[in-house]
Amino acid sequence: LVSDRNVPTLATGATGAAEVVPWSGTVMELWQGLSDAELAAATEAGHGLTSAALTPSERARPLVDLSSFDLAYIAGGGYLTSSFAERLLVPRVAIALALAAATVPVVWSGQGVGPCSDEELRLVAAAVRSATNFGCRDAGSIEVLPDDVRAKAVLVGDDAMVIARAAPADVRRALTRAHVTSDRFIVFHVRAADYIGEVQLLSLAAAVDELATRSGATVLGIAINDNPPAEAAVFAQLAQQVVRRSPWRWVDATRSPELAAGLLAAADSVVSHSYHLALWALEAGTPAVLVTGSAYYEAKAAGLARLAGLTGPIALPASVDATMLGAQLEQIRAELDTDILSTVAAQVEAWWAQRLSLR
Repeated sequence: LVSDRNVPTLATGATGAAEVVPWSGTVMELWQGLSDAELAAATEAGHGLTSAALTPSERARPLVDLSSFDLAYIAGGGYLTSSFAERLLVPRVAIALALAAATVPVVWSGQGVGPCSDEELRLVAAAVRSATNFGCRDAGSIEVLPDDVRAKAVLVGDDAMVIARAAPADVRRALTRAHVTSDRFIVFHVRAADYIGEVQLLSLAAAVDELATRSGATVLGIAINDNPPAEAAVFAQLAQQVVRRSPWRWVDATRSPELAAGLLAAADSVVSHSYHLALWALEAGTPAVLVTGSAYYEAKAAGLARLAGLTGPIALPASVDATMLGAQLEQIRAELDTDILSTVAAQVEAWWAQRLSLR
């Protein structure tokens, strides 16, 4: 299992016992630890592009013999894009091409693709061509692929759709610990990162606060990502800068995506910088919008809206006030059909069950 960090585990068998999956290090560690022969094979399959960002000083002693693996899974996400080319797209594709060259079946799941440069698309096309299976999380990610490989990619859905939500009692305990005393709350998730683009956070925060004030709701911040700058710090700084008329509270869910999903299901509405938070909210029937400030985020929002069967946008406009925000959320609420995403989630489960049987 290729991952960014941490040693992953998979629950297997009827008892649900955790099995430690053979793990070869992070994406960057594995890439830097490819043998000369493995790297050469990946470079050839990748038109010479996969080694362009790897200097001799970055090479490490080979970590593993890739040919010793029976199967490789590359989990989904929105990293096959220019914003993450150097540290995610190029090394992941290089690893996949090296594995395929060692005759190891490679399965890509729930991929979000684009926007990409022409060279990056050539690399992604090489990954699709060499893969045993290549699943995408939205139709737009398939449509951005070159014509000659597009038919091999399959629309499946996002891996995260199958996550279990925390029980209502656990959600209530988390809200009590956060001193949320109202029955209603709006989730407001903020993140500071270059790939998000330019976003007018102060005006957005003012709109969220006003919307919460009108309905007697609490503004609830949620953290799911601890990459610097920490989401908790971004939310706290914003809370100090905006004029607040509603209570603002905070829940740390960085170690519990189940709690995050449970909170989203219980919320009035969601305003988020996270694709996955918006996805989980819509899946639970909670109207959600995605804050966009870049072509990358515009593509994510368009892909998610299409996956959920929404005809209107979930992307927030560049400038928004409480009236506009409330109207957009109500339009999404009126149109949202949870059966559509439930069907997609079942499709994700079935797809993974079939791929895991390859073992």
